[in-house]
Amino acid sequence: MENEYKLTSIGIVDCGADSKDQYVLLENLNDDIDLDHAREWLLNKAYYTTERIGSWFCSGVSIVPKWGAQAIGIIHHTRNV
Repeated sequence: MENEYKLTSIGIVDCGADSKDQYVLLENLNDDIDLDHAREWLLNKAYYTTERIGSWFCSGVSIVPKWGAQAIGIIHHTRNV
């Protein structure tokens, strides 16, 4: 069965003038979560880049195990300076 994920926003933490982290609850609706697959899925959903000075872009994602079908996703944002 194909993985189907649900994202729920948790919040954003300001990490200084040029970075912030966005936290989301990632839940596999069909099975226990595969952390590697979840990371790739979230990266494909969240990754973007920009060449505009002062604009935000996604510099990567991290996955933190939670329980069974759930994990915490962290989307790392950086300001292009």
